[in-house]
Amino acid sequence: MGKYPITQGQWRAIASRTDLKVNLDLDPEPSRFKEPYEDIDRWERPVERVNWYEAVEFCERLSKLIGRKYRLPNEAEWEYACRAGTITPFYFGETITGELANYDASETYADEPRRQHRGQTTPVGKFPPNAFGLYDMHGNVWEWCADDWHDNYQNAPTDGRAWLDSNKRENMNNRPLQMNNIPRSENFFKRMRNTVSNIFNQNEPDPSSNDNDEQEKYTVLRGGSWSYFPDFCRSACRNYINRRVSYDYYYVGFRLVCSGGRTL
Repeated sequence: MGKYPITQGQWRAIASRTDLKVNLDLDPEPSRFKEPYEDIDRWERPVERVNWYEAVEFCERLSKLIGRKYRLPNEAEWEYACRAGTITPFYFGETITGELANYDASETYADEPRRQHRGQTTPVGKFPPNAFGLYDMHGNVWEWCADDWHDNYQNAPTDGRAWLDSNKRENMNNRPLQMNNIPRSENFFKRMRNTVSNIFNQNEPDPSSNDNDEQEKYTVLRGGSWSYFPDFCRSACRNYINRRVSYDYYYVGFRLVCSGGRTL
């Protein structure tokens, strides 16, 4: 599992290599946040505004260059890596603060006071790592997983494979959001409804595509982001969007897994 999310610098190094192209052209500089952060160069910020297919293309190009298999983590791998042996809501404990992760800290979690909402990505590695030495598993950017979205884990693979059964778009925006046993602030439900409404109103498939199955394909996101409030950053929180979206999604990035070709 990658120590950090893929940075803008790493993305540019591979995306600009047209000789490595497998299936797609890649924009070397897709990200919204192109300025230095404090005294840290912009290239250390995580790449964002990258859709699932572009993330997969990056993995395949890197595999071609290095000669080892790189891919997106499946959902089970991601949560295992995030938790790093913990069973608490976050890998650093029962609660979260703006000093521990980059998220919308203007919204409270449990009894924590409100903090500043940074309103942008931060350079990778700025916050404490988990016990596995992984950074930014909570917040900064949502991270693509390999799996198609499923409402629950019933009939999920038990051998470490990504769950790739197709899912359908119908009624996705009418499903109840399950957020059980979470400490909630007084305006939690109002903001949750607004956030979820924005997700579904923007998650439209690419209308230029003739592939109806792909237009309906939804893929798992994990980790929360700088623009989402703390409940979404929990180790167990699951989200999904259409895998073709990219331009307006300046809170979605990814990290890699280097696969040994077998499940250990």
